[in-house]
Amino acid sequence: MKNFTEKEIQELIKDYGWSEKDTRKGYSIFVICGISTSVIEGALMVEAIGDIGKFESDFEACRQAEKDGVKFINDIDGLEKGCYVDTKENRERCIKALELNPNLRIENQIQEHADGWEEYKEHFGYKNAW
Repeated sequence: MKNFTEKEIQELIKDYGWSEKDTRKGYSIFVICGISTSVIEGALMVEAIGDIGKFESDFEACRQAEKDGVKFINDIDGLEKGCYVDTKENRERCIKALELNPNLRIENQIQEHADGWEEYKEHFGYKNAW
């Protein structure tokens, strides 16, 4: 992990428009826009700010956000736990997306040996169908 100078942090804030608080934390809440077929378009998610490099993965950034008080949707069947920010609108968006596209369900996305799978299972105690 790189240690950023104060000047470099200020340049990142200016260049990307991130808040100073988020930049210093190393993660932010983002609206997901067409970057993957395995996440819900338009949903709010926590992601690591890659340029900062404070976290090795979005999973780690989400766990830190959880410690910092960010609430995640963990009770919707088929939705990836600890990933989507818990707001009324985000819940509605996620439920609708899962109804319209069963491929978005976590059990239809994650392969047992995929990167991060063991960490996910350990944290959430996910029981798979395999």
